[in-house]
Amino acid sequence: MPADTERSFLQKFIDPQHDSVPQEWSKKEGVVYWMLREHRAKQNRGLRLAQILAHEHNVPLTVVVAMRPDLDTHNIIERTLDFMLTGLEEVEATLQRKKIAFSFLIGDPTNEIPAFVKKHPTQLILTDLFPLPVYRQWYDDIKKKTGVPLIVVDGHNHIPVWITSEKREYAARTIRPKIWKHYKTFAKPVSNLEIQKQTLDLKAASWQTIRKKITAQKGYPPLEKPTGRQAARKALKQFVTDRLPHYADRRNDPAEAHTSQLSAYFHFGHLAATEVSAAIEEAKAPQKDKDAFLEEFVVRKELSDNFCYYTANPLSIQAAPEWAQTTLQEHKSDAREHTYRFQELLTAQTHDPAWNAAQNQLLQTGYMHGYMRMYWAKKILEWSKNAEKAIEIAIQINDLLELDGRDPNGYVGILWAIAGVHDRPWQERAVFGKIRYMNFEGLKRKFAIEDYTAQWETKSLSET
Repeated sequence: MPADTERSFLQKFIDPQHDSVPQEWSKKEGVVYWMLREHRAKQNRGLRLAQILAHEHNVPLTVVVAMRPDLDTHNIIERTLDFMLTGLEEVEATLQRKKIAFSFLIGDPTNEIPAFVKKHPTQLILTDLFPLPVYRQWYDDIKKKTGVPLIVVDGHNHIPVWITSEKREYAARTIRPKIWKHYKTFAKPVSNLEIQKQTLDLKAASWQTIRKKITAQKGYPPLEKPTGRQAARKALKQFVTDRLPHYADRRNDPAEAHTSQLSAYFHFGHLAATEVSAAIEEAKAPQKDKDAFLEEFVVRKELSDNFCYYTANPLSIQAAPEWAQTTLQEHKSDAREHTYRFQELLTAQTHDPAWNAAQNQLLQTGYMHGYMRMYWAKKILEWSKNAEKAIEIAIQINDLLELDGRDPNGYVGILWAIAGVHDRPWQERAVFGKIRYMNFEGLKRKFAIEDYTAQWETKSLSET
């Protein structure tokens, strides 16, 4: 695709709520791509647009990453940090081969990026769309401190969120036709990066030093899942070959382990959405299995970003539909047969063997089977004093232990399970009100749940 044609295509992914590409340029000031959500050098819309603009105006391009040093105080554990840093180390190596400067900044992004821009004159910052409140505030703070135009690019979804819909959608059934209407127009790959013409002379990152300076919480099982783009590509290939066939029939069975297990790679941006969906479409698998995966990966995932993009506080009970808020309020004082403290939940010390197995799978691997994530969150509602507390606990555990934590998909999943987001009223019962109910007997009827619980016998953290 010619650069001018590709530029026009990529500019459609620029968030209209923020700045657009300036008309006039300085010949001395460079372009910065702030790598926030999409940790990859290939098939990266924001980075590719940044390079096209830099080449067009013959100015340097620099990729920057900014990370706080005290991640241990921000509910992040060592294996999550290891997953991030190993992936970014691979990104730097790829950028070096393209002669693109890379800078890893240690500190608060809202301070470090303005400091970098002050030291290295910059006329444009491009970054990734991350539709959560903390990142919206970062965009505003950095723009205010630098006075430099800041462009936000949707490199995560197949279709730009604002083009799919101009409002928050009620459910999958309302967004589905809008997504497929635009899918073929926007779900296209981008060109590979070229050798950078103008670049800054920056020192290579010292990953040993970075790992010493950034601290995360200790005391959890180490990372076992391979990380980075190469590992992600390998995992995608294995899924397509080994587990995509029969996906429609087996994906919900916890004992089958027939899911894609790509969520962490996609959360950290090691894979582009378009290359995943393209691999599925080209696979030699039954169409019903392809359709089942694409419904989840395209429709449900982009519904989650839609929800967070158009919701002021997407992590709150106030984001739930009115019927759900009403029914949960009406049942707020219902007696709970069981209640558990946070530490008991964290360490999988409940009376429910299926819940304990799911939590222990999460503790040990940073991953929980998707069907069990729904059950897991609903039981937290059942065992908490109210829905607000249940959401708080579920989010805290999710963000602490899930490799794909802090993601719109995970947050919307929690709010679906606890607060009826994207769901409908069901038969009314104690505690849940009209929120959809799940129980252990239902698991036993559907699956050989004992096989799953046997895989993940509960252990305390001190035993891992």
